[in-house]
Amino acid sequence: MVQAPCQIMNLYRSIHSIIIADKYDNKENLQDLYKYLASFGLNKYIHFDSLDDLKENLNFLKDEMYCFFSNPYYRIKEYEMSQTLSILKNNAFKGVAFEKQIVFFYKNSLTRVARDTLYFDCNTAKSEEYFTVRNSSFIYKTPNIPPPRIICYTYNRDVYLRLTLNSLMSSLEHCPDVPVTIVLNAPTDKVKEVALDFMHRFKQIEVLLVNKNVAFAGVNVAVQWYKPESFILSEDDFILPGSVKSIYPMWPYQFVERLDHFKTVGWLATLDNIPFNGCHEWAIPSKQSNSGYYYNLKLPMMAQLLCVKTDYWKSKIDMKAFMSFDNALNIETTASPRLCGYHIGFNEKNDDYFFDKHPAFNISKENEIVDVINLKTTEKRVIDLKDIIK
Repeated sequence: MVQAPCQIMNLYRSIHSIIIADKYDNKENLQDLYKYLASFGLNKYIHFDSLDDLKENLNFLKDEMYCFFSNPYYRIKEYEMSQTLSILKNNAFKGVAFEKQIVFFYKNSLTRVARDTLYFDCNTAKSEEYFTVRNSSFIYKTPNIPPPRIICYTYNRDVYLRLTLNSLMSSLEHCPDVPVTIVLNAPTDKVKEVALDFMHRFKQIEVLLVNKNVAFAGVNVAVQWYKPESFILSEDDFILPGSVKSIYPMWPYQFVERLDHFKTVGWLATLDNIPFNGCHEWAIPSKQSNSGYYYNLKLPMMAQLLCVKTDYWKSKIDMKAFMSFDNALNIETTASPRLCGYHIGFNEKNDDYFFDKHPAFNISKENEIVDVINLKTTEKRVIDLKDIIK
């Protein structure tokens, strides 16, 4: 680790680093962040669970400079960090941003806490009082734990699938080791084309082609194929915001770690486009910020992106459908990011998704055994959906 010059270390001994992280975030990553900051003489830390917590306590902070990390998973390049501290030493800047993300700020520099980051008040701030590092890129630290597999099953919604995979793979920009499996249930040609397009573009994607449409039981096929300890269930009609890769850059790892404390961890859907008769009794949490987590929500999490341990998922199996539905899983402890995704799949009549509702919830005898081929490895297997309980 490159050491900062002694004069810089002495000058900034009083700087506190504000870190947005709660007790469930990866402890090793936090320790690594402490060591990283200490190498620049930044040895004092203040933790907030969310930006809401920071906003509520902003007036109690001392009137001095702070170093800000919106999550514990990214680092600034050491050379850029050292140069920035040198610039602060020799100039009277009130704040420093890397690209648009504020890293250093004075309490009295008219900083305000917005929904997902910090901002300077552009109406009153003088441009010469602030410094921006251009063309900078952050380094992201992956938690030292096995990543969960993301399983997405689909049949005939090629437009939805492309939108879903676009947002999903963008959110995984800093998680290239997180495996993604697309299960094709006797798909249409267009759906298969979309899945293969993404498989060829992203090394972490595999595609399982099932010769029969087993609907929701597509996740059953993938669980039997990979036998994961935990997995993330992904439906083909859910869009994550583009800000996920910055606000929750390691979200699959964060999800699986929280399974040690909660039965399910997943993304909430914004209620804006959910049919009124589907959510009028839901208790909507009061929030000001999109950064942080909700715990033990009464608000249901639908199965758009839901992380569970496989044993728990199997304990809730509906043997008619040979899978576990989300409404059977979300009856106990839950955790969810405050940022919400967007559920686009309330258009069943137009996209003909429920072409025949019965087999989606009740697998017929002739569909209990399926032929499956991995289109990436060409491996073939015969899978009995009933074996999920073994």
